[in-house]
This record gives sequence, structure tokens and C-alpha cells, in this order.
Amino acid sequence: MSAKYKPIHIKRWLAFVSSYGCLLCARPNNIHHIKDRAMRRNDLFVLPLCREHHQDGPDAYHTNPTSWEALHGSQWSLYARVLEDYLRSMRR
Repeated sequence: MSAKYKPIHIKRWLAFVSSYGCLLCARPNNIHHIKDRAMRRNDLFVLPLCREHHQDGPDAYHTNPTSWEALHGSQWSLYARVLEDYLRSMRR
């Protein structure tokens, strides 16, 4: 299996997340991979965040993850919200 191979369910999920818009401001997004301590990067655990909220702004996750989560909520609670919307869209 090639390193670039992605199962169809992962492709559908990433397409949905890419079309979602930033969770915090609704601007076009970048994909943010959720990683906990021992967790490796996984395309199933992603959030839609704009560049400012993801990497570049003063309020960016990668600038200060602890204060970002205190301000916006945990990554996992935001992930649950996106996943719920995805599952709801699949039922239509």
C-alpha cells in the first residue's frame, strides 16, 4: 500500500472538514491535526481552523495551546461538534 493511499471514508471526512470553514470565525480553513501526548498525527482527528486561529495570529493554537483551549474550549469538544455535524450530513 502506498504512503499516499487514503481510504474513501478518510477522503470524505477531510472533504467535509475542508468545506466547513473555521470553527471560530467561519473564514476558509486550514486543517489542524489534533495530537495528544502519545498520539501520532491521524487524518481522522482534525479541526477546521483558519490560518489566524491555527498558526499565524496572536490567538493561534500553535502560539499557545493552553491559552487557546482556555479561550475556545478543548480540541476534543470542538472535534465532537464537527463530527456531529458530519454524521448529521450523512443522514440526509
